[in-house]
Amino acid sequence: MKKLMMIAAAMTIVGGAYAQCSDPVEGTCSQVYDFKASLKTTVGKAASGDCEDLCYRAKSSVSLKGYLYDCECGCDAFMTATLLAYDKKADEVYVGVPVWAFLNAIGKNSTDAEGLFDVAFAQGTFTAGGFGTFDGKLGMLKSISGNIVGSLPGPACEVSCADGEPTVAYPACDFASDYDVATVAYGTFSLKYNKSLSAKYSAGTWVPEWAPVL
Repeated sequence: MKKLMMIAAAMTIVGGAYAQCSDPVEGTCSQVYDFKASLKTTVGKAASGDCEDLCYRAKSSVSLKGYLYDCECGCDAFMTATLLAYDKKADEVYVGVPVWAFLNAIGKNSTDAEGLFDVAFAQGTFTAGGFGTFDGKLGMLKSISGNIVGSLPGPACEVSCADGEPTVAYPACDFASDYDVATVAYGTFSLKYNKSLSAKYSAGTWVPEWAPVL
């Protein structure tokens, strides 16, 4: 129930374009892309179970899976599509709308692609870029993958006497401990067109908010 409430709240903030597809119109289409990101970041760890001990940051990883989707097809719809991703380990939902700096068809036959975008989640802002493939006949991006980098809120620890104990960090050129410091997150990402889900989304038999609970 907590997970469903988080998803519903996130969809309300973004605007919930998925609702338009629940009443399909003949001759229209939708588009859905599978999204994956593997990030290196940090996690909070307590030196021991005692409240006086340090809660420190250690290297860790985050796996995000979800969808980029829109109720319409075409380049314009793709450029304003919503990105919904889910961190299963932390039971956390990420929702944002990628802003593309550019998306180009390249190569001898214009069947390759390159792109760069920023996306702002409640958790932090990321920049991603890479190469992929482009379908010139359909005028659509088939896939793209590359690198992604950004930041996340500083992690916390669960210690014996309190929940959510913040992790300490030492900002360079200051070297005084601080608890309100973001942490780095970087890694790889991929977007790949999902023909099956695109058809189901258009028909109203699939909605993005189901994705994290499948």
